[in-house]
Amino acid sequence: MDIYALVIVAANTLTLSAGGLIALFASRAYRRTQVTALRAVAVGFLFVVAGTALGGLLHLVSAELIVGVAIQSVGTAIGLVVVLYSLYTTSAKSLVPSGVD
Repeated sequence: MDIYALVIVAANTLTLSAGGLIALFASRAYRRTQVTALRAVAVGFLFVVAGTALGGLLHLVSAELIVGVAIQSVGTAIGLVVVLYSLYTTSAKSLVPSGVD
C-alpha cells in the first residue's frame, strides 16, 4: 500500500467516524427537541457518510477509481445541500421545544 492509499483510507475513516457521530448526535437532539432543522442535519450527514462508505466499497470492488470518487463526491454534495437547507428551515417557532408556548 503506497502513502497516498494510506492517506485516503485515513481520511475516509475520519469522515465516516466524525460524520456518523454528527448524524447520531443531531438525530438524538431532534428526538429530544423536535426541531426539524436538526433532522435535516442528521439526514445530510448520513448522505455524506453513505457516499464515503459506498465510494470506498466501490473502489475496493471495482478497479475503476473514478467510479468510487464520483459516488463519494455525489454523496458529499447532496449531504451538504441538505445541511445547507437545514440552516434555512430554522424558524423561531421551531426552536421552542414541544409543549412550551
